[in-house]
Amino acid sequence: MIGRIWADNDNNCQFSGSDRIMSEIIVEARDSFTGSTYYAATSIQNNGYYEFFIPPGIYNIKANLPFDFPYQSYCQNVVPLFLTSGQTDTFDFYAQRLLGCAKMKVEIGSPGLPDCGTGKYWMSYENIGTSTAFNVLIDLQLDSLMVLDTASIPYTNIGNGLYRFNAGTVGVGRDSAVVEMLGVSYCAAILGQTFCAKLSATAQNSCPDPWQGPVIEVNTEVVGDSILFSARNIGPTNMLQVPRTRVIIDDVMYSPPVPALDTTTLYSFSVFAEDKMYRFEADQDSTMPKISAGPQAWAAKEVGNFKAGSFTQYFTDNTDPSIAYDCQETVSLLTYNSKSTQTKGYGAERYISNRIPLEYQIRFQNLSPTVAQSIEIIDTLPEYLDVNTLIMGATSHGNYKLKLFGERVLSISFPSIMLPSQLQSSDNSIGFINFFIDQKADAPLGGVIENRALIVVNYLDTIRTATAYNTIGEDFILLLSAETVFDENAQVNIYPNPARTILNIKVEGIEFSTMEFVLTDIAGRTVYESDAAASPMQLELPALENALYFYRILADGKTVDVGKLVILK
Repeated sequence: MIGRIWADNDNNCQFSGSDRIMSEIIVEARDSFTGSTYYAATSIQNNGYYEFFIPPGIYNIKANLPFDFPYQSYCQNVVPLFLTSGQTDTFDFYAQRLLGCAKMKVEIGSPGLPDCGTGKYWMSYENIGTSTAFNVLIDLQLDSLMVLDTASIPYTNIGNGLYRFNAGTVGVGRDSAVVEMLGVSYCAAILGQTFCAKLSATAQNSCPDPWQGPVIEVNTEVVGDSILFSARNIGPTNMLQVPRTRVIIDDVMYSPPVPALDTTTLYSFSVFAEDKMYRFEADQDSTMPKISAGPQAWAAKEVGNFKAGSFTQYFTDNTDPSIAYDCQETVSLLTYNSKSTQTKGYGAERYISNRIPLEYQIRFQNLSPTVAQSIEIIDTLPEYLDVNTLIMGATSHGNYKLKLFGERVLSISFPSIMLPSQLQSSDNSIGFINFFIDQKADAPLGGVIENRALIVVNYLDTIRTATAYNTIGEDFILLLSAETVFDENAQVNIYPNPARTILNIKVEGIEFSTMEFVLTDIAGRTVYESDAAASPMQLELPALENALYFYRILADGKTVDVGKLVILK
């Protein structure tokens, strides 16, 4: 079974000279009797064809539009097919234009950031709309400690870490995609500090937003000795329901009482700034299309002598194709021939919400003594992921071939990459590619999403990456009450940590009459609690399994400290 997908520019539902091949479109073939589903993808490198190698049977063939793009519609979709042994059938899909407009898709990524010096980013842009994009402007926003040093295209320094690229006119389709390299200098205050780069694009004739409901925007900033959180509704209509919001401090959270926002009110509140990571997030309306915004609005800051590694536990991108983030921690040693999820996840289980997409990054390096003429990545996608939602992300090398075969096998190949050997040029011997994919709607809570990739060099040498994994979870972050206010005067010392049977707690700097200690497991269940009338407090812990726990210390009912406690006997 083969075929192409055409942008039906004259809307006649048949091939005409003005029609254009559509690339990186996912096509599925579902067996009507067994329910087995097979996948294929169109690719420029394959002259725009998709190909199925499937057993005889009765199938329904369906093509998908990336991001559920609302300004095109197939003349015919969900096509029945009776396939006999040895038969090759052909079916072309035609996507009619419902509205002529441009929609820019941008991506940005880096194969790793050293703790101090110059890091390399690659950004890409393409027009996934239905008409040529005019006067395209691409904005790069860097963190305050970062400076753009070099770029492969001209740019204007707007100030305050904002750089603008004038891309001019951009044609429609994957064949108009452009990949550019950026050099950014910075120096981390702490090893493991997170740096974020944000890319956004607009065109003069951009498609109108199909979502006409409320849109939450949040912000987090340091003001004096406090962290100021703010939320506003930037959509065209007022909110009818109170939004679900969370303030996450390192790896515990509380829910601030943010009201239903109209289109004019800015809601803000603050807490005393300690040496922690602060993240403010709000769930968008569950019916909002992914082409409009991410499932969450978020903003985060690392303050002072923070604990590295908290920032990237959580989702740090956006599903709107015209906006892209890359948030990474600095490392002392860059590793390659690896696969990782950009959202690391929470705790040892690497919990993630079932609403967020996964962004994978596969890094490769030519370790052979000669030039690598080709690189191929083969990845069997986990069963809890929806193959129909696959979207390619940032890459260091744009001329790749995308292929899907079987029920979940993904192949990304660079057939003429000519990658230098590490012995010839360490900096130029590396590359990477990212891709996004949604979780299935029926993926179970507690399900583990794990897999690894195979990297094939010159069609012969193979390297298997370590396993990347996440666990699907819900309400896995330690939740404090909405009234929780940390007392900045409290000085808390809890030891030893790891603990065996005895735990000492000392609270100074504040006056109180009662003190309470609460210990919970990773699932949020209380496993031990105790109270006392004074400090210091010595506790004899019960028989608990060796594991990671969360503790909370209250003085006169007010939380003065939260954190992690390891039990190790």
